[in-house]
Amino acid sequence: MNETVFALLLAVLALAVVLLALYLRALGRKLDAVAALLAAGEATPEEVAAISAAVAVALSGPVRIHHIRVLPDDQQAAWSRIGRLDLMRSHAGSGRQG
Repeated sequence: MNETVFALLLAVLALAVVLLALYLRALGRKLDAVAALLAAGEATPEEVAAISAAVAVALSGPVRIHHIRVLPDDQQAAWSRIGRLDLMRSHAGSGRQG
């Protein structure tokens, strides 16, 4: 019985180590993406946080920001902005998170 309990505890410990390593790897990738964005000079950390929070609220759940690109206002027509809003709203109702 003791060998079985030891083996089970060892398996649980190994699983915890693997999950921790995967979590840290994913966190590192996320931090690399934010660092690359900041290095490009496109957004400040405060802007990234504000945009992330606004998107999470608009889509009613957690989101992952992959890229933020600042477009000059003269390149955006009103219909283009409305189309993007409609697309974001359609994703909010689908239960898609990511």
